[in-house]
Parts: sequence; C-alpha cells; structure tokens
Amino acid sequence: AGVAWDIVLLVGGVSTLAEGIQNHGGGTWLFASTVGKVAVTANALVAGAAVFLPIVKLVIPTGPAIIALFLLPLAQAGGSLGVTPAAFAVMCGVNASNTFLLGLDSNHMLAYHYGYWKFGDFFKAGIFPTVLLMAMHSTILVPMLNALGY
Repeated sequence: AGVAWDIVLLVGGVSTLAEGIQNHGGGTWLFASTVGKVAVTANALVAGAAVFLPIVKLVIPTGPAIIALFLLPLAQAGGSLGVTPAAFAVMCGVNASNTFLLGLDSNHMLAYHYGYWKFGDFFKAGIFPTVLLMAMHSTILVPMLNALGY
C-alpha cells in the first residue's frame, strides 16, 4: 500500500491558498462585498452564518481554510452587532472539523482509493446532522453562550 500523494498535495495546496487569501484580506473583502452591503440584524447574521458555513465546506473542504477565511470577518461583524465572537468561533470550529456532507478530509481522502466508501455515502448520511447543526447554531448557540457568560 502506498500513500496517495495527489491527496496530500491537494490538502496542502488548499491550505496554502486559503492562507494567501487570508493574508491579503480576501475574507474581509468577501464579507464586505456580500453581507456587508446589506443591513442585517444580529439574529440574521447568526442564522446566515449557521447556514453558510456548512455549505461553503462543500467548496472549501479543509478546516483550517474555513477558519482562516471566515472567523475574523464574522467575529468583527458580530461584535459590532452585539453578538459574542465565541458564537462564530464555535460555528467555524465545528464546521471546520466535520465532514458530514462531503468526505473531503485528509484522513478520508487517503482511504478513498481503497474503495471503502463513496462520495454519495457521506452526503446521504450527513444531510440530517447538517440540517440539525444549522438549526442548533442559528437558534440555541448564542443564548447558550450568553448563559455561560460569553
């Protein structure tokens, strides 16, 4: 058995690309040119982030890239609306570490070529937990963090 080096290079390349985008302010620009152009309430921002982050994980499959691109702009916007940055840290962290809808994670990708799973398997099994996660993040996360003192 060998190592699938194309997958190792894919994960490293995406992480490097995300770091470059973050260093040049790409996350802030993306946020300012989309959500930043409309007047949103705190609840709308939290709900939008709760839905957006799992969906963007389909396009940007590596966790560090999700955190690098979206945590700071969301925390800054949430702070200006009175939402604790801890809410967005939890959302970004949970979405960066899960592979509910798409098995594009370094461990899964290294095992993919052995044929133990197919891409559709993750999506079928992950649609319910993802929708549940979106609902929980958009409704009970901020009150729970407020009750804990964050």
